[in-house]
Amino acid sequence: MDQRDTANDMATYPSQDMQAELPSFPILTCIDKARGDLFPPFADDQHAPLLEQRARVLTARHWSDLTWLTGRVPALAFRFVCEELERERRALAKDRANDIGSAA
Repeated sequence: MDQRDTANDMATYPSQDMQAELPSFPILTCIDKARGDLFPPFADDQHAPLLEQRARVLTARHWSDLTWLTGRVPALAFRFVCEELERERRALAKDRANDIGSAA
């Protein structure tokens, strides 16, 4: 195998999907799509940057690496992550309300 063959093997081609704008909060966006319209989206929350960080920790801990290849998450693991994110969202909102109340 010469260098030209190696170069051809390493060539990459942009996917049409990759050309679209990537979401600011990819894990939250993925979770929001799976949850559907019945729940307020995490990615639109004012605390989305903090929720995204928490989602990364939770999914790394509770979801299999295969999730990102197959798109399949065990229902219990999915619900657990969603419930933890909801708790986090409520705690952040409560902290913010307390901060506003004490500043007034």
